[in-house]
Amino acid sequence: MVEILWDDAQASAVHAWEEEASQATAPTTTLGYLVAKDRKTYTVASLINLNHVGHCLTIPRGCVREIRYLAVKEISD
Repeated sequence: MVEILWDDAQASAVHAWEEEASQATAPTTTLGYLVAKDRKTYTVASLINLNHVGHCLTIPRGCVREIRYLAVKEISD
């Protein structure tokens, strides 16, 4: 499990391009299972079961501010 703090792109509905061009990025937090990483990206999944890995998000490394590795505790019945 990881928590990734990163800067996401941000869109705006403003029609004047000068105002839209000055918008800052959106500070974002993503929690999930780190399922892949390479020189350019991290990929986090929020759903994992015996047959499927899903709800994946790939984040460019250049957008990442911090990664926190979280302990995983097994849940028992």
